[in-house]
Amino acid sequence: SLWRVREAAVEALAKLHVREASCTAEEGQSLGLAIQLVPAICDHLGNRSADVAQSARAALRCLAEKGNRHVTARAIVRGVSQAVPGRRVPLLRRPIPEVRRAAVDVLGDALHTLSFASASMQVGGASDCVSVQESLEVGLREATRVLSDRSSFVRQAAASALGGFARNVPFPPDTRKQIVRMTLDVLQAPKAPCSSWPEEAFEVLRSNATPGDQSVIQVAEFALRQLEAPCGVRRLAARTIGSLAMPGDVVASKCLLAEIYDADADVREEVFQALESVCLGSAAEVEAIAEAAADTTASRQVRCRALQCLSRMAPSGSSVAMKCAIDTLSSNIPLLRAEALGVVVRIAEPGDTTAKALVAARLGHS
Repeated sequence: SLWRVREAAVEALAKLHVREASCTAEEGQSLGLAIQLVPAICDHLGNRSADVAQSARAALRCLAEKGNRHVTARAIVRGVSQAVPGRRVPLLRRPIPEVRRAAVDVLGDALHTLSFASASMQVGGASDCVSVQESLEVGLREATRVLSDRSSFVRQAAASALGGFARNVPFPPDTRKQIVRMTLDVLQAPKAPCSSWPEEAFEVLRSNATPGDQSVIQVAEFALRQLEAPCGVRRLAARTIGSLAMPGDVVASKCLLAEIYDADADVREEVFQALESVCLGSAAEVEAIAEAAADTTASRQVRCRALQCLSRMAPSGSSVAMKCAIDTLSSNIPLLRAEALGVVVRIAEPGDTTAKALVAARLGHS
C-alpha cells in the first residue's frame, strides 16, 4: 500500500510540474519552477528509508520524461551539488555513503541528458545552449570530484555515472574529452600522491579516452611503475595501457615488459594481456618474453604465462622463441612442458624436420 501511495505521489508531482510548465511561455520561468520542485525531491534521496530514496529517483525520472528533459537535468545538477534551504551540506557531501551514492546515481542520469542536449544543440536558443553547457560542466566537475570519495561503492557509482563499467550508451565525443581532462586533473592534483589514486579513475579514463591518447597512456604508465600504489590502481593502469596504446607503441611495450615479474598475480595478468594487445612481436619483445620464460629463478606462474604470451606474439619461425620452447621441454614441470610444446606447434615452420627432431629428443629425455 505504501508503494501505491508513493507511485501516486510521483505521478501527481509530474502532472503538477508539466501543467505549471505548460502555462509558462519563457524557458527561464520553466527552469525556475524546476529549481523550486526538483531540489525538494532530491532532498528525499537522503531519507533513511531506501524505498523513499528510490521513490525520489523515480519522481525525478518521471519529471524528465513528461517535462522538459534538459531543464529538469539542470535542476538536478543544482539540487545535488548545492545545499537546499535548511541544509548546510549538499547531498554529494553528506556523511552517509548511501546518500552520496543515491545523489551520484541521479547526477549520472542528468549528465547523460545534458551531454546529448549540448551535442545536438536542440535547445531553445544560443543563451540556453550556453546554460546547458555550464550545467554540464558543473555536473561533470562534481562527479569527477566524487572519484576521490572515501567509500568504494560511491566511487564506483561515480565511475559509472561518468561512462565507466561499460555504460550502455556512451557520452558524445566532446563530453568524453571533458571527462578525460577533469579525471586527469583529479589524478594530477598537487596533494594527490599515487598511493591515494582511486582505481575507478582509470576505469573512467579507459572508457572515455580515444585510442592513442598519450596524456592518458603516460599517466597509466607512471602509475604502473609505482610500487607503492595500490594493486588495484596498477592493475587498472595496465588494462588502460592495453586498451589505449596503439599496436607497436615501443614506450608502452617497454613499460609493460618491465612489470612481467610483478608479485601481484592480478597485476601480472593484466600486464601480459596488455602486452598481447600492444606488442607486434619485434625481436626485442620476443627476446624479453623468452628470457622470462627461461628464467629458472622466476615463479612457475610467470614462466607459464610468458610461454603463453610468446605463443601468441612471436612471429612464425622465430629462432629465439623456438630455442626457448625446445629448451623448456626438458623441464621437470609438466605444465611448463605443455606450454612449451604449444609454442613449438604455433611458430614452427611447416615441414621443419629439425624442430621435430629436437622436440622428440627433448621429450624422450624428459
